[in-house]
Amino acid sequence: MAKTRRTRKTKKTISIAAVVVLAVLWVAGNAAAYTLRTGSFPTIDQLLGQLGLSDARPVSGSIPTEASLHFIDVGQGDSTLILSDGHACLVDAGEVDQGQTVVNYLNAVGVDKLDYLVMTHPHSDHIGGMQKVLEQMEVDTVLLPDFTLAPTPTTSVFERTLNAIDQNGAEAVTAQAGQIYPLGQGEFKVLGAGIETDDYNNLSLVLRFDLPGVSLLCSGDAEAEVERELLSEGAWLGADVFQAGHHGSSTSNSPEFVQAISPRYMVVSCGQDNSYGHPHAETLQTARQVGAEVLRTDELGSIVIYPEGSALTVETTAEGDAAA
Repeated sequence: MAKTRRTRKTKKTISIAAVVVLAVLWVAGNAAAYTLRTGSFPTIDQLLGQLGLSDARPVSGSIPTEASLHFIDVGQGDSTLILSDGHACLVDAGEVDQGQTVVNYLNAVGVDKLDYLVMTHPHSDHIGGMQKVLEQMEVDTVLLPDFTLAPTPTTSVFERTLNAIDQNGAEAVTAQAGQIYPLGQGEFKVLGAGIETDDYNNLSLVLRFDLPGVSLLCSGDAEAEVERELLSEGAWLGADVFQAGHHGSSTSNSPEFVQAISPRYMVVSCGQDNSYGHPHAETLQTARQVGAEVLRTDELGSIVIYPEGSALTVETTAEGDAAA
């Protein structure tokens, strides 16, 4: 009997040890893959997000529902949630391994349906998480860039995303410059719908959101060439908040473009210690020149901006709020 009990105990110990070893190998393998793909090392929350264990909680339970901008920390990638009077638009969804983190965040702020899911352009650090979102969320409309302007994307991430759109049943719409879409008490306008290019960054949709008390301009990874075209067209670019193009790269965010926006805040979505050096020093200098305060997800975690009276309030997962 004693021998039998010892044998069972040994088997249990071996089983637990095996699980621990497998868990360590899984974390190491996924961390290495993330680093190779994005150029930055994942945080613990990002690794847990792959297992659906990250709580991805909102920064506060007191954020007003009339209008708020949420820059979700997805590491080296973009995912931005715009809420207006009970309606929701999600612009991009980070890398593949951040999809569940995005879904968890949506759930945490009470979003169970998206009026719009926007794909700015087909790079994986913007669309990778969309499959998870489409599998777990009701979506009315998916807004897409004009893929006739560039060679057809052939990545598996892109194909899986298209399949997920089809399975979800959402209406897929190709964006056109000048289109205006209602969003609760506000709206958003497609300022730019890409240019003919071999660089998918320049397919990026450029959008301006106008909500009660706050406005946002986001440009995906659009490069300076697209920025110059928008300036030459005389488009009204002014906004309270600018989500820095291409994670703060110096190939975007030209001084003339940022000056035309004249934002109070420039939000940079990027990974900690990323190998690209985002945000670049030139972009930070441009922000200083136009008087914009820089808010970075690699330093502050998820960032929420919302109006309170005539002021804008900023809340983050790493710091308390600050009124402006």
